[in-house]
Amino acid sequence: MKESLTNRQIAFCIFGLVVGYGVLSLPKNVAENAGTGGWFTLLIATAITMISTYIITYLGYVHENKTIYEYSNILVGKYITYIFILIYSIYFFTIFTMLIRLACEAIKLTILIKTPVWALSLLFLSVAYYAVVKRLGVIARICEIYGLIIIIGYITIQLTVLTQGELMNLKPFFVVGQIQSYIKATLVTILPFIGIEILIIIPFNKKNNKRIFKYTAFMVGVIGILYILIVESCISVMGVDSIIHYKDALFATIRRIDIKSLEF
Repeated sequence: MKESLTNRQIAFCIFGLVVGYGVLSLPKNVAENAGTGGWFTLLIATAITMISTYIITYLGYVHENKTIYEYSNILVGKYITYIFILIYSIYFFTIFTMLIRLACEAIKLTILIKTPVWALSLLFLSVAYYAVVKRLGVIARICEIYGLIIIIGYITIQLTVLTQGELMNLKPFFVVGQIQSYIKATLVTILPFIGIEILIIIPFNKKNNKRIFKYTAFMVGVIGILYILIVESCISVMGVDSIIHYKDALFATIRRIDIKSLEF
């Protein structure tokens, strides 16, 4: 595969695939499984994801300008490669359809109440079809532009939410006796990091992507910090005992705050 991306574009592709619908219920899931020590659990999940990202990136970097289909033929042979591709195809199709359905239902319940789900789904699919037709380069540029906007938007909103919360709701920050519980909760907190596997279908070029390991690790770190900020800001406003009752905890938190200076 001849098409290659810059390090920054690949990093933002990771962000675009990882950060999405899952942030709505992230504060609830973290609070439910790890309480106020959820930040530590998210740190563990971030570290695990960084290691996984490094492994996937290394495979693509060593096998220059090849995707998983091409370098799997070299590593495991043709028949095992077909099994891998079948599994990944089913996986991506399932995740893609589930996320579209869930996202459309969330939009319908919160913003476009009278809009049918099928119309929203059609809009999502139209955008996805356009991106696929325009190929990898266009998708990367879209992720690069909107990714930066989303990061700035999330940080601004969550810092604003954090100013409306109470420090008491975040205590205790860490309980030594619950370390085992924090580690078990990693099974739940690592799910929002699903999406790094997009790297298996992105070809790397050794000349253009010399620093790709730093870029991908940095982006995973940014996502981890962003998740911690979202969780901590929501818990500071709602409290652990309250936030676990809301599936769309992020929306519920934003609805609860009242900032007069931002009313317009």
